[in-house]
Amino acid sequence: MVGYVIRRCLALVFVVFVISVITFVIMYSVPGGPFEERQMPLQGAQRENILRKYGMTGSIFERYIAYVGNALQGDFGYSFFSPTERVQDLIARVWGPTLILGGITIAISLPLGVWLGILAAKHKGSFLDLIINTFATSMTVIPGFVIAVALILTFSARIRLLPSGGWGGPEHLVLPVIAYALGPTATLIRYIRGLTLDELGLDYVRTARAKGLAEHLIIPRHVFKNLMIPLVTVFGPTIPLILTGSVFIETTFRIPGLGQYLVSSSVNRDYPMVMALTLIMAVIWGITLLVTDILYVKLDPRVEL
Repeated sequence: MVGYVIRRCLALVFVVFVISVITFVIMYSVPGGPFEERQMPLQGAQRENILRKYGMTGSIFERYIAYVGNALQGDFGYSFFSPTERVQDLIARVWGPTLILGGITIAISLPLGVWLGILAAKHKGSFLDLIINTFATSMTVIPGFVIAVALILTFSARIRLLPSGGWGGPEHLVLPVIAYALGPTATLIRYIRGLTLDELGLDYVRTARAKGLAEHLIIPRHVFKNLMIPLVTVFGPTIPLILTGSVFIETTFRIPGLGQYLVSSSVNRDYPMVMALTLIMAVIWGITLLVTDILYVKLDPRVEL
């Protein structure tokens, strides 16, 4: 196990290195930028000092080596559009709301999706199954920003029960969490329902019934264990997406989170911010996939690393 983890960590380091090279070369090879002469009509020493501050002098190779050296020390430079604030400090400040929103979303969507999926499978063909399936299908095909706008129009504009956006008290979390959690919950419902139906048709379930095991004990004692690996497979990769923010949800509800920076930094050519966010997301994805593989072994001893 230890050797496997070490190999995966070394592989993650190599992947992050490759991603950093590709991202850096693409960013600095595209014509134009925030410091081209048409947008920054400074000349001489002033222009040279600004370019030096942001590591924009020298060849691409020299810039990359300097960037990596600083990044290894935890310094990702200054944001082009927040020149008094370092990138790592800016990310630490805006990531808080995204982590809170994403954490609550995971805590709600995971158990709710599993429970409703199993409930629909247990009552296959019933009116309850129809309602749950209709809900899951609708929430899967309707975009999140449409749901967000509908929630604002209903609970903020008409009923005036909850704020339409902003960040502050618990009341500001209700609508964004609902809009954010409906998609993952619906996906889990459909996935878990199908898996549960497959498991309920297998021989070990029929054997348990033949031995007289109560119906309400079959799923928690036998079926649920076999659902864990597929559950980790489908929901594990969703976690990095949730924890790095949804630009639609955060923009619609005016949440000062990381999701908005993922798009605005790319549009505004904020190279230090784009590099930092890309590397952070690569590391989160690598760690998530590593933890997922380790959970496979813990959940099913037949699986070998």
